[in-house]
Amino acid sequence: MARRQLRAGRGEADAYSDVDLIAVVAPEHQAGFAQHWRVQVDALVPFVLWYQARSGGAVHNAIGQGWERIDLLLTDQAGALRQTQDGTRCLIDHAGLYDRLAAHRDWPGPDRARVAFLIDEFLRVLGLLPVVLGRREYLAARAGLEMQRMALFQLLSKAVERADTAACSPGGAGCRPISSRCSNGFRRPI
Repeated sequence: MARRQLRAGRGEADAYSDVDLIAVVAPEHQAGFAQHWRVQVDALVPFVLWYQARSGGAVHNAIGQGWERIDLLLTDQAGALRQTQDGTRCLIDHAGLYDRLAAHRDWPGPDRARVAFLIDEFLRVLGLLPVVLGRREYLAARAGLEMQRMALFQLLSKAVERADTAACSPGGAGCRPISSRCSNGFRRPI
C-alpha cells in the first residue's frame, strides 16, 4: 500500500513531492525486510541519508543524492488496518488488506492536551521575555521567540490539518473523482 500524500492525492504533486510507502510484514521478518529494502533503495536511488525511527512501526527515511525522498512505514497487519482507503492507494496487496480498511474516518479533532500544552508553553515563554531582556540575554530572547513561533505554527497547523482532511474525504463537498478509473472513490477539491 502507499500512503497518499495530500498534494499527490489532490493532483498537485510536483518535483518536490516524496514517496511514502507502507509495507506489511510479519514482525519476525521485519529486520530482514528492512535490510533488503535498504539495499534495493540504494541501488535505485543512491542515498545520502538513511534514517530509521519507531513510530507505530518502523519508519525508514531515505534521501537520495538528488534530494529524492522515499519513506517506508514497516508494520504488521494490525498496523496496516489502522489506515483508511481514502488515505492510501493500494499498489500490491496479496493478503486483501485494502478491502478490509475503513473507507474513511472522520477527523477526531485536535489533540486537546497538545493544544493546551502549546498555549501554556507560549505564555510561559512570553512571561520570561521581560527577564531575558532585562538581563540583556538577547540570544535567550531570540531562542524564546523561535519557541513561540513554533508553538504558533503547530497551533495553526491543527486548523490546516482539519481543512485538508475535510476537503478530500469521499463525497466531501466541493470534491470530484480524480478519474473515472479510481476504484476507491478518492476525490480531490474542485
